[in-house]
Amino acid sequence: MHTPLTPVHIARVERPPTKPDDALPDSEDPVMVYYAGEEDPGPCRVALAYLYMLEDRRAGTPRIRNPALHVKIISLGLRQLSELRRVDRFDVAYIISLSRDNVVNLLKLLGVEAPDVEKIACNKQDLEDVTSVRAMRLRL
Repeated sequence: MHTPLTPVHIARVERPPTKPDDALPDSEDPVMVYYAGEEDPGPCRVALAYLYMLEDRRAGTPRIRNPALHVKIISLGLRQLSELRRVDRFDVAYIISLSRDNVVNLLKLLGVEAPDVEKIACNKQDLEDVTSVRAMRLRL
């Protein structure tokens, strides 16, 4: 039996796209978390959404797109966006290539400090699910 997707407080939930034509219109928010049932999306998916928020900020979007997501980020012990050192380039294809690694590597890529994150291991599917829409939006 299929479990329907259920909204989560930290991000809007959408079906993963199946082809480039399903990419979101430019006006849509690209920060999403996919999950089924009542489960918590967890820090791995939140970390990916956070990376995309950083990318949007560098592209000229000064506001935090989702205040509830920002609260979750702070609760994970991550530094606020304004405290992060500048990163020369954010490469979504490179992030996808890291999908077998854990969230620590993703966060270290951006110089983000998260005290308890060393114990968190990311599942490859978590990373690919959150990355799929963004990759299609960028036509990778």
